Formats: sequence, structure tokens, C-alpha cells
Amino acid sequence: MKMFKYYFLFFPLLIRAQNTVHSLDQDLMEEFMNSDSEEQDVQAKGEELDFLLSHPVNISEPHFDELLKIPFVSPLLAESIIRFTDTNSVTKISQLEDVFLMTPVLLAKITPFITVEQREAKKSLWSSMPIKAVSRSRLERRFQGTKGFAEGKYSGDRNGIYQRIRLGNADYELAAVSEKDAGENYANAFVSGYVSIRKLANIEDLVIGNFMIASSQGMVFSRSMKPGKGANAADQAMQKGKKIIPVTSTDEFRFFQGAAARIRYDGISMIGFYSKRTLPASVDPNGSIKSFYTSGLYRTSDEKEKINTVGEVVTGGVLEYSPDGKSTVGMTALNVHYSKSLPPNVLDLHGKSSLSAGSVSWLIPLAGFTSFGEIASNDGKSYSRSIGAAISISKSISAGYHHRSYSGKYRNPFAHPFGELSDISDGEQGNYLGVEFMVEKASISFYADHFTQPARSDGFPAFGKETFIACSLPIGPSLESMIQLRRKSFSSSVEKIQTNYRLTNNIKVFSGLSISHRIEVVTVTSEITQPPEHGTLTFLDASFNDTQNGIRLKSRIVFFDTHSYDSRLYQYESDVAGNYSNPPLYGKGIRWYLVAGYEIIDNFTLSLKYSETKKLHEVVLGSGDDVIRGNLESRIAMQLDFQM
Repeated sequence: MKMFKYYFLFFPLLIRAQNTVHSLDQDLMEEFMNSDSEEQDVQAKGEELDFLLSHPVNISEPHFDELLKIPFVSPLLAESIIRFTDTNSVTKISQLEDVFLMTPVLLAKITPFITVEQREAKKSLWSSMPIKAVSRSRLERRFQGTKGFAEGKYSGDRNGIYQRIRLGNADYELAAVSEKDAGENYANAFVSGYVSIRKLANIEDLVIGNFMIASSQGMVFSRSMKPGKGANAADQAMQKGKKIIPVTSTDEFRFFQGAAARIRYDGISMIGFYSKRTLPASVDPNGSIKSFYTSGLYRTSDEKEKINTVGEVVTGGVLEYSPDGKSTVGMTALNVHYSKSLPPNVLDLHGKSSLSAGSVSWLIPLAGFTSFGEIASNDGKSYSRSIGAAISISKSISAGYHHRSYSGKYRNPFAHPFGELSDISDGEQGNYLGVEFMVEKASISFYADHFTQPARSDGFPAFGKETFIACSLPIGPSLESMIQLRRKSFSSSVEKIQTNYRLTNNIKVFSGLSISHRIEVVTVTSEITQPPEHGTLTFLDASFNDTQNGIRLKSRIVFFDTHSYDSRLYQYESDVAGNYSNPPLYGKGIRWYLVAGYEIIDNFTLSLKYSETKKLHEVVLGSGDDVIRGNLESRIAMQLDFQM
């Protein structure tokens, strides 16, 4: 295993190759992430975006489903792009400026996810396109030792090692990833991978290995644990365009393992899959399951005992019919069986060890109006619904409405539709309305969401509402200001109201150099915390990109002061490519980081991130075995990328 580690880490140094390290602008990334997303969800969403960046959609011959994979592309915009490419020969991305509903700002957002390639007629699987190899190797380390290391509880060293390689082209691909967390030994490193074949005869996708399934509105299958709410107000409630997703994610719990295939023939698309794996879980002295274990950390003997505890077998499929290549109606079904009985607090199967679920769904774009929805059930007696519509009035105005009505009797561990819910069996009911206005480069986004959760497992019904408004305003050729206001109330056993005010200024000093400043204030009131809690966060960062010499630098300093974890604040921050961070900041302290990238030889890129967090009034940081003595935490990440 150690030989494999060092070979993988230094193999790129043996090759001179052309490299393209994909990364997204930080402000764009924040639009994808829920403002208070936890690290695990941020990493999973980021890795999905990383896959899309590495597999851009060819807009010279686009398919409707493929266009819907692209962030910010609505069904109506996808329809407009296809209509444009059917009547125009597209040889460069800038031609898309003439597409109806396209704006310069929107085109800039989707450009990282698209490409223009004139493909030759495919003679065979092995001769269609040149083979590309992409490698990424990363080492991360926290400088301060924790209690787990000091007391010898952790079996491995303090290094976190990440290694990934992809080999193939647009028609087929082999990928593998390995991750060892700090404190784990190499025998417990997570290993994942897949073989993927695309567009072979009538087979649209074939994946063997690790994958995810995402269909319609997430009532049966969904990639994300909890769809977030952000500035993309008009159509963020609509899940779209994912289908079979090959996985090299380092999320060690949320994936299927087996084989999946998608076949398309004359307007009919069919997905079938089989997955068999073992899940980690905590058990009591009698061997009964207490809870699933989702952290992916196996450092101590207690954590290792959770490995391979419960067997899971999942079979399912998606059948869709599209008469025109755009509108679709479909049916989805699954069956999942567990090798052990699960308690109701983990997954209530009504005394059984398996469950089945199915749904009907639709997506119908018509002349500026898109209707979408999915209705699901376990038994055909009680139904859960996720339905809505998106409207594009013009290039300047778009809106979306979503209604959800989830039955408290519906059970499905893979269902994560739009909403506030962490568990679909909470029986959430809700209505969402979002509107976006755009004039030149200025934009306004607004949404309001009202919801109730009458069947929560804790026995306390809940209700709440959330409102959000964001305004992006270019003050001059070099200055853009963004203002956000978010207010959310949630009432269960107690009522909690949180209000966030955010002001961000981006200044373009000259080509390649930009400066950003943000100040955010939060107020949290509840029946428990009297008087109200307050928190403030402000940062200043500078970003420099010299594409000609392959140099990238970004540095930020953050000052934060909050009463407690309840009034924590988040700031999505830059990292080495493929790594994503949204740390919660609370207490009083300072955080700063530096990210640097340099193309060493023939576009071979070395990246580095160093960060420090210092809390001014603390004597220890963290909890449990991760406690650090002192009030300073510092980390470093080093990464090598190449593309051949």
C-alpha cells in the first residue's frame, strides 16, 4: 500500500504534459452552495461540480439532457440553445450570445462547463477520440497534534493523502480515487472508482463501480443530502439533468456500488441498476443497529468496529418517454433490502428489512413556461408530491414556484427533494416563490419559502418561513457591490429567528488583480437565548492571476466575533483545485489563508494552501479526541495536477 502511495504521488513528476487545472470563481461557487452548508455537503457538491468541469458539454451537438446538467441552465434556456445550434454551425462559445434568454453574465457563468468540438464519425469504441490522462495528488496536514494522537488512540499518522487518476475520453473512462484521512492507517484508506462507457450504439451511459442515480425531483433518487437555497432564486427548486453520475467522491457513505446502464431508443430512455455493498454503523452490545456511521473516519478501534456492519442491496430503474427530445414523462422504482433490522430512529421500515418506492414524473417546457413535478409512494395509498413551474418572461425577468407535500408515511433513504427537511418522513408541507431580475449587469434575486413539518421524529411539529433578497450592482467598470438579506424563522419546541445582513464589494484593480471585502452581521433570537445573540464577520482578500506565466495567488484575512455556535457565520473560501471549504466561524478570532498555484513545467501545476485560525479567548479547540491544546489551529495542503 505504501508503494502505491508513493508511486501515485510522484508518478506525475516522470511526465512532461499539458495541464489544465479547472477551478471556478469563488463568487460562482457560493451561488451553488447553501450559505450555511456543512463541510460534508459542500465537499460532495463541489466534487460534483469538479466532475462537470472535467466533462464539459459539447454545444456543437448538444442534447437536451446534457444541457440540463450545466448549472444555471434552465429547461427553457436549454431549448433555446438547441434551437440555435440546429440552425447555426457553432464553432466558438461566443456565438451563444445570440441565443434567446442568454445574457453576457449568464454566458460567463456557464462557459467553464461547455466546450466546442466537431466530432468525427465514430468507427469503434477504441478509435473515436484521443485518450487523456488526468492525475491529482494531495497531501494535507494539521500542524497541531490532537488528543487522539497524544494518547495513541489513532492508528495512523497525521497526514491526509488524496490520490485520483482519470484515463479516457468523451466515450469511455477509467477512474480511481484513494483517500486516507489524518489518523487512519493506509489499510483503512477509502478506495473508489469506476469504468464508464458513453454513447455506444443505443447505450447512452454504462457505469461499473461506484455511482449515484439522480432522477426528476429527488423523490426517489437524489444526489444531494439537502438541496440548498442561494441566489439562483428562479429555478433552484427544480432538480434537473443528472441521471447516472460516476463517482470518485470521497464521501464514504453516499453512493451505490455495482453497475448502472442507460439505454436510449426512439424517444425512450431507460435506466437500470444494481448495487450491493456494506454500510458502517454503530451497534449496541446485543449487536443491534443504533445508527448509521457517515463520517468516514476510521482512526480508533471503536471507529473501525463500525466497518462493514449492515449489508445493503438496491435495485431500481427509471423509464422516461420524450416525444420531442425535450418534454419527458417518466416512472421510477426502487427496492432496498438490509441484512439486519433497523430501528425506527434510523429508518422506520414498519418491522420489515426492505422497502419499495416508486414515482411518476414530468418535465414539460412550453414557450417560456416549464412545468415539472414528481409524485412518489411506497404502497400506492399515501403520496408525496414535489411540483412546480419556472417562467422566463424575458431575458430580464424569470420566476419559479414550487409546492411540496411530503407524506409522513413515505420512507426512502435516497429521497432528498427540495425543502428544509433532513428526513422526508417529517411530512414537510411548503410553498416556494423565487424571482430574478436582470438589467445589463445588475441583478436582483428574491425568494420566499413557507413550510411546516407536522410529523417530526422528535414529536414536536415545526413550522417556519424564510425570505431572501440579493442585489448585485456594478457601480463602475471596476467595482461591483452585492447586498444580501436573509431572514429565517423556525418554530418547534421553541422559536428561533435568524437574520443575516451581508455586503460584499469586488474591485478589479487591473487585469489579473482583484480585491474583495465583505461584512456580514447575524442576529439570532430564541426563547432559550435571551437577550438575542449577535455575530459579525468581515474579510479582505486579494486575488492575482497571471495566466501567461501560470501563477495564481489568493489570500484572505477574516475577523469574526459571535456569541456562540448558534450565531456562527460561514464564508466559502478558495482552496486547491478539487478541495472545497466552508468552515463555520464562531467565538472571537482571526482566520487567514493563502492559496498559491504555479505551472512548474509544461503546464504541470503545483498548488498550496496554508491556513490559520486563532480564537482569542479559548484555551482548547475542538472536542473529544480531536481536542487541540491552545487557541491556534493551522493546516497546510499541497497538490500536484497534470493532464496528458
